[in-house]
Formats: sequence, structure tokens, C-alpha cells
Amino acid sequence: MTGATPQHTAVKHVSANQWGAANDTSSLIGVTLEDAYQDPDSGLWWAPVVISGQDTFLIADAAIPDEGGFLHVRNGGRAYVDNASTGCGTIAPRNIGEPERVAGSLIFVHMR
Repeated sequence: MTGATPQHTAVKHVSANQWGAANDTSSLIGVTLEDAYQDPDSGLWWAPVVISGQDTFLIADAAIPDEGGFLHVRNGGRAYVDNASTGCGTIAPRNIGEPERVAGSLIFVHMR
């Protein structure tokens, strides 16, 4: 990791063996499964990352429509819907009884 990165953040591959927070979907996107931690000996940051073909959670950057939509990323790894293009996955529709999904909410996504 390029530094402290919270769980459920979209990340992109930035260099050999290193991921950093994503601000778009122009390259391979992954999602941190845990908060990044710093190795005390090497000073390197580490976090498990899931990539395509997985269902996981991301943090919303804006309100998410009830019907979900195409997954896009901005603002340091936060998710939003933009149905003008297919993005890097899909955001699931809101479940019955689930509260409205606003900025900062955890949302269920399928990574492509």
C-alpha cells in the first residue's frame, strides 16, 4: 500500500507490489478487506486486497440510487453510480428494509 488506507477503499495498482487509493476506474481496481497496517521493521504498508470477480463492500462517495447501477470510483477510493458508462462493476440495488445509502455508507458491490 502507498500509506494508511481504510478498509473498504477502492485501490489501484500503482507500481510493482504497491496499491494506492483509486480516483478513477482507468486501471485495475481492488478493494481493501482490512485497514492497512505498517510493518514496524520495514516501514511498508500492507493490506489484503480483493480484485475482479468478487462481491464486497465499498464506501459510498455520494447517495446511491435504490436501483444501484454501474460502479465508478473517485475521491480517494469512494464509490458512486454513473450509468453513462459500464465502470468496473455493479452496485447492488437497495435491499428491502435497508436504510437509504448516502455518502459514507457501506454499499454492496460486484467487482468485474
